[in-house]
Amino acid sequence: MSCSWVERFVVFNKSTNSILVNYTLSANQNELPIFDNHIQCFELKNNKEIDWNKEVILIDKDSSSLSFSFDIPQNSAFIFGSLHNDSYEKFNTKFINGYRFNLTKMEIIEQYQTVSIVPETFDDFFKKKRGIISYAVK
Repeated sequence: MSCSWVERFVVFNKSTNSILVNYTLSANQNELPIFDNHIQCFELKNNKEIDWNKEVILIDKDSSSLSFSFDIPQNSAFIFGSLHNDSYEKFNTKFINGYRFNLTKMEIIEQYQTVSIVPETFDDFFKKKRGIISYAVK
């Protein structure tokens, strides 16, 4: 019998306004990328947990292959990466399953604030709780 798990990287938009998320990835180096173009977005329930039954379709506003730009609606969770059968501790961890932290930069643009994130500051913004590594806009 085997056991598998997934840790997800999420931007929660718990605010009453949409936000803009821009990010860039490094090119594939024959390793498994944590972040790729297989994003998902879901509405949040009243208790601010992810409603896995209510997916939101997002459109990438950036046409390049390694940069992405999404408007994230209010009260939703934007899932932009995943780590399978390994545990995320920090951005420069050597992952046992060949995964690679491939995010080079991210901007989260709220109504009155822009948060700029690079790998060295990622863990200052994103915190892990119950298998979800997340940043919340409130």
